[in-house]
Amino acid sequence: MGRAGEHPVPARRRARRRDDRDRQQVRRDLKLDHAARRARDLERKYGITVAEYERLYTEQLGRCAICVDPLAEVKVCVDHDHETGAVRGLLCNRCNQGLGYFRDSAGIMNAAVRYLMESAAQDVGQEVSMR
Repeated sequence: MGRAGEHPVPARRRARRRDDRDRQQVRRDLKLDHAARRARDLERKYGITVAEYERLYTEQLGRCAICVDPLAEVKVCVDHDHETGAVRGLLCNRCNQGLGYFRDSAGIMNAAVRYLMESAAQDVGQEVSMR
């Protein structure tokens, strides 16, 4: 037993503390290996090096290739052609998901643009007739 009047730390609590320390060590190790993992993932998934990724980032002035929002504040996605594997650019997560929802099809995206334009024109017509 510890000091007089103190209860010993239950085994469960000691084990939990040990597990917490182990998790913290794993997190530290992962941070150290982040650059190596990033390089491996870029090469494996997209066939590009970290230098090529950084070149794209610089060429795009650190902005999404579609919406031009700053990439420093969001999750950055390497956009690529799913058939050829060719890297097209860097996108924010929203634009990348948008392309996915439109199945990377320019035809579907053009139809969506027409739909929005026609809808906007109808909204303007309704506002004019309401006056």
